[in-house]
Order: sequence, then C-alpha cells, then structure tokens
Amino acid sequence: MRRATLLTTAVLAAAAVTAQEPQPGARSGKVELEWNHDADFSRFKTFAWVPYQQPVENPANHVRITRAVERELEAKGFVQAEPASEADVFVEYKAKLEKQVKGTAYEGGTAWTPTNQRFMVRLDRISVGTLVVQLWDGKVKDVVWQAKSSEPLTTPDQAEKVINTVVTRLFENYPPR
Repeated sequence: MRRATLLTTAVLAAAAVTAQEPQPGARSGKVELEWNHDADFSRFKTFAWVPYQQPVENPANHVRITRAVERELEAKGFVQAEPASEADVFVEYKAKLEKQVKGTAYEGGTAWTPTNQRFMVRLDRISVGTLVVQLWDGKVKDVVWQAKSSEPLTTPDQAEKVINTVVTRLFENYPPR
C-alpha cells in the first residue's frame, strides 16, 4: 500500500511539473498576434523606429534585433522613411531574457527489478528569450499590430540564429488577413 501511494505521488508530481513548465519544443513556433481589425494595412509603406526605443542590455543583440526586423519589413515591401517623422508606421520592440525551470520526468530502475520502478523528475534551469514587436500607426499614434514569441536559448552563441528565426516567425502572417 505504501509503495503504491509513493508511486502515485511521484507520478502526480512529475505530471504537475511537466504540465506547469512548457517544454522548449512546445514554445517554439508559437506566435501571439494581435492587430487592429479596422486598420488598412495596405496604406503602410514606410517605417521608422520609435524615438524612445530602449535597447536590450546586450548591445550586440540590439543590433541583431533591429537588423532582423528591418530585413523582414523590407521583405514585406516597406522602405525606411526619410525623414523619420513622416513614417506610415513606427516600429518598437521589447525583449527580455528570463530563467525558467523545466521539469523532465523519467523512469528509473533496472530490468533486474521490474517491480521496483521509480519515477523521477529532473529540474533544469533554462534561459528563455521573449520578443515583442509592435507597429504604431504614424498618423493616429496607436498600436495597429503586435506579435510576440518566446524561444529557449542554450548557449550565447545561438543568439543571432534564434533572433533571426523568431523575427521571421513574427512577420510570417503580416499583413493580417
């Protein structure tokens, strides 16, 4: 009876940890998209960065993010406005890097003791980067489009690849239909 209770408790704990903490693969590719359904996106042809853009802590990542966003906007037919104050849309990004706990359940024991199976949970700290890109209407000064996505980072040398991938994913469904 005690063994069954411990086994049930271990399985429930493992399920709770895995249910609470999203797996990196599950987060990958998910984009949260919001937009003003009344906005006419066909009139947006030029862009400029908001003058109050706060760069991320790492200057290299700020450059990577701005270049990736500009590349995607240009691929969508936008051109950078000259002067910036005349832009159809203003672009702003917000980014953060946070530590999260990821739980991975696994089964312990050996083939020699099949009736003494143990369920365990390995807890790992992972870094998860979140990027939000907003487009503000240059005339009414209101957000007309916003996309957000998160991605786990395992090593710092992955930053450029991850940023490019996430920004590409954010703009896949622009303009909204």
